[in-house]
Amino acid sequence: MVEREPVGLLDTNVIIQFKNLDFRQLPVEAFISSITLGELSIGVALAADKKVSVDRQAHVQFAESRDRKSVV
Repeated sequence: MVEREPVGLLDTNVIIQFKNLDFRQLPVEAFISSITLGELSIGVALAADKKVSVDRQAHVQFAESRDRKSVV
């Protein structure tokens, strides 16, 4: 069994794949940077169609809904 890190910063790809991850590999306390929020938001704007846009917006809303400290 891998010991979980106590604190960590989640990258954009981790947020996108969050539902598919083994949560035992994530840090106990996780933070999301403003850069990740920006990358997720631009992904919505650049979506090729409405379905992709809706899916990407769900990632933004998920990231924004987490209790987190501001991380730069």
